[in-house]
Amino acid sequence: MRDASNMLPDGEYDVMIVDARELDDGRIALDCAVASGTHRGATTSVVARSIADVPLGARDETDLLGLPCTLVVERSSPRIEP
Repeated sequence: MRDASNMLPDGEYDVMIVDARELDDGRIALDCAVASGTHRGATTSVVARSIADVPLGARDETDLLGLPCTLVVERSSPRIEP
């Protein structure tokens, strides 16, 4: 897999969450794999302030594994949407 954390241009990407873990400070780190398009197979990481900031209805980070979602990159800043 290619790490796309510094190379995905602004846009929307269909992704699948392949890893999710709570960090020591309570933030949630998500590793996502791009599922379609030119960047298919690339991986990137997104860090949310808390599980409440991940709009996918998860109770904890393990609920996020394998979920499809949309990665939106605006001004080089990524966010996850359902």
